[in-house]
Amino acid sequence: MSEKINQTILLVESDDETRPLLQANLRGWGYQVIATVDEKDAIAHTSHVGGQIDLILINQVGFTIEDYINVGLRIQRSLNLLPTPVIIMAEGFSEELEGRTIQVGKNEYVIYMEDAEQLITLLKELLLR
Repeated sequence: MSEKINQTILLVESDDETRPLLQANLRGWGYQVIATVDEKDAIAHTSHVGGQIDLILINQVGFTIEDYINVGLRIQRSLNLLPTPVIIMAEGFSEELEGRTIQVGKNEYVIYMEDAEQLITLLKELLLR
């Protein structure tokens, strides 16, 4: 198990089976995690911690990447978290994108995960800034 990191990730994951797994992995890597179901839940359950959120991690399920980028931006604005990084974990992508991370805005990223190491590396890179 990793040592405790004083950084908090806001996790937005709608799937009840996936959310606890992601939360456990992030905590195992040493991050504090606030796990939420959707945009409304994220805003409602984190408005009191505001600036204590260091990164927003959203799993893409059912909507487009652009939709989820907009969700991340709305969460940033609602919680006054600009310029907190937003990572969208893409699902259902083509094989040639696997393993890539693409910066799509100033602080917005889409990760086409090949493995967990790719996510760990990106988290470390973004949270060291």
